[in-house]
Amino acid sequence: MQGSDERIQNYTEKLIPARVQEDFVEKKPSMLARIGDAIRDRVVIESRLRSILSGEAVSTVDFIGYLSFALKVDKLHRRWGGGSDLINAVALVVYEWKTLGYTEAVLAKIREELFSIPAPSAP
Repeated sequence: MQGSDERIQNYTEKLIPARVQEDFVEKKPSMLARIGDAIRDRVVIESRLRSILSGEAVSTVDFIGYLSFALKVDKLHRRWGGGSDLINAVALVVYEWKTLGYTEAVLAKIREELFSIPAPSAP
């Protein structure tokens, strides 16, 4: 285990401008690739969400709330990938947004059509 002096020295070395520049130059391509993928994924989510909401005759004012819901579900989907834990977590998010005044049928449609996550089975 490192002592406090060693930890401070390691931290100080990481703050040297030349080293920071080196690390940035090394990591920049992968950073740009990740942000590019994230932006492309978000554009797809937004356009598919817009078509779902238009089909459900949702007011334009409510689009932001439903987008926020979709991004929350997307975060859970990326974290867990699938399975019963994901289904239960998304069911809680649907309940949360329903209590905020959003329509459960629209939330369920977003969950099913945008992310292919089924409704939780009855206990």
